[in-house]
Amino acid sequence: METYLQNTYQRQHVPTLAPYWNLTEGFRFIRDPVASGKCSWHNYILAKGVVNPVSKICVYGPSIEQNPGLHGTLIRGFEKTDPPPQCYDLNLAVWGFGNFFRFAYFSGPSQTRNYCGLDFCLAAPDHTGIANSLVRVHHISKALTQAGMPSTTKLCLLGPEMTEPKFAYNIRRKHKLYTVGDWVSLFEKKHYQKKYMSAMWQRETAKKIALLS
Repeated sequence: METYLQNTYQRQHVPTLAPYWNLTEGFRFIRDPVASGKCSWHNYILAKGVVNPVSKICVYGPSIEQNPGLHGTLIRGFEKTDPPPQCYDLNLAVWGFGNFFRFAYFSGPSQTRNYCGLDFCLAAPDHTGIANSLVRVHHISKALTQAGMPSTTKLCLLGPEMTEPKFAYNIRRKHKLYTVGDWVSLFEKKHYQKKYMSAMWQRETAKKIALLS
């Protein structure tokens, strides 16, 4: 696994990201009062990152200030990706985010409970940086642990408001998928892979979500 630490202007190769997850200073995430969804990371320090489970690359970008578009900056220069802002635009993108997926890391005030939030949407096209299946979350989780993320980190599935939609939380709760380690170990079981890779299951779930929205 290739691991990098990056600020806005400079990318540094590091042996592992293990020492860098727990942040004591930086930009704090404040939940929008009108946002829906579950959010246990209000007032946590927010950092962003991208991970490529195929090429085995993870880039982590702690920031002392809010930095919109940082995910696009983190993939700049890697093969088969588009530069920002083109990587975000479905109409202009050629490669988009490629095989990179976007995540946020929330460091808690006490450093005892941190959260990793993956951008998640079952209806998202490929190469948008958004995880669009549960098996894909499994592969991302494996890559994150290989990059040095503690397996005890709580993993949540984020909507556009950086909160977790009710349906996503209910899926995690049903299958006891609370931590990064849970996602890695559960989906090693073949019957789970077969079920959740099923295109029919994906379509049925998308229909249920549409009915609930």
